[in-house]
Amino acid sequence: MEPTPQELHALVRESDPDQPLGWYFRRHFGKFDFSDIRVLPPTATFSGGHDLTVGRIPVELHEVGPAHTMGGLVVHLPEQRVVFAGDIVFSGDHPCHWAGPLDRVSAAAERILAFDPEWIVPGHGPLLTPDQLRTYMAYLDELSDQALLLHGQGKTPIEAARILIDEDRYPGLGLPERLAITLSTEFRHLNQDRSRPSLVEPFTLAARIAWQHASDTAASA
Repeated sequence: MEPTPQELHALVRESDPDQPLGWYFRRHFGKFDFSDIRVLPPTATFSGGHDLTVGRIPVELHEVGPAHTMGGLVVHLPEQRVVFAGDIVFSGDHPCHWAGPLDRVSAAAERILAFDPEWIVPGHGPLLTPDQLRTYMAYLDELSDQALLLHGQGKTPIEAARILIDEDRYPGLGLPERLAITLSTEFRHLNQDRSRPSLVEPFTLAARIAWQHASDTAASA
C-alpha cells in the first residue's frame, strides 16, 4: 500500500505542476528517475519470524505488520544489539502510515523495545536510542487519541490535520502535511472502511496543506 515505481513516475511526470499534487511530487520526487525500476517478487516468504546468517552475523526477521504497510517487518541483529526498523519508525519528521491503525504501529515499536536494542535504525532519519523510540511511541499514542477525538467531532482528515498543525502540537517534527496521510488511514479504521484505499487521495490532502503553507510563507516574505 505504497506507490509502485511506475505510479511514482506517472505522478511526477504526468501530474500538473501548477496544481498542489503535481507541485508536491516534483518537490519531493522530481530528482529521481523511476521509469526503469522493476520490482522483483520475493524468492522466499515467511510468516511470524525467520532466522538466517549473513556472513557470520546472526539475523532475525520478525513480521510486525499490518502497521506501516501490510507486510511490515523488522530486522534484529542480536549480537550487535541493533534493530533495523524500516518504516515502522520515522525519526525527525512526521510519519506517513498506510496500513495502520496507529496502535498497531505502536505495538510494532513495543516489539522492537522487547529486543533490548542499543540502537534503532529507522526507515527515515537519524539513529534512535530506546528512550527516543519511547518518545516516538508516545507521539503515536497521542496522535491516535487526537484522531479519535477529532473523528468523533465529525472532522475530515485534512481538517483534523490542519487543526493539529495550527495548534503546533508536534513542533519538533518536520513535514507536518504528512499528518493528513496518517489521519486518512486512521479515519478509515474508525469508519470500519474495508474498501481498497486510494493512494492519490491522501497524497492530495498532504499536498494541499504543503501548497498552502508555501503560499502563506511566500506572501509574508
